Amino acid sequence: MKKFFKGIFSALLVTFIIVLMMNSFESKPFKFENFKTAEKVKSYLDEHYLGKGINVILEDLSKVGAECMVRPEKIPKHQISINLDGEYDRVYVCDYRNNFISFDPFGVYYFSLYVDDSDKLIGIFVKKKSKLEIP
Repeated sequence: MKKFFKGIFSALLVTFIIVLMMNSFESKPFKFENFKTAEKVKSYLDEHYLGKGINVILEDLSKVGAECMVRPEKIPKHQISINLDGEYDRVYVCDYRNNFISFDPFGVYYFSLYVDDSDKLIGIFVKKKSKLEIP
């Protein structure tokens, strides 16, 4: 019985080390796996991308593994839960699903990128859910 638990512990330790190594060797602009909450992701994205061209964040999100598309219709103002720095022209909706070797393998990030008519990012909304919650 002692050998069994020792084997389980060893396997978990090796898995943990592999996860750390995989995350440290990947060349990405940032990693969603490093954030514990949607608020931290939003704070990071606001700090690095707000006010810049939409192509900059779309390129980085593509490198990270997020999938984005332009939402075909505008969102009514009463349904927008963030303050925007002006009137938006279009919205990109994106999602990112954590991979199975992350510390939160069931995490899914959904976010909306609000863009003005000069292609500047004027607002970001982020929500995190678990894959287990998704119908």
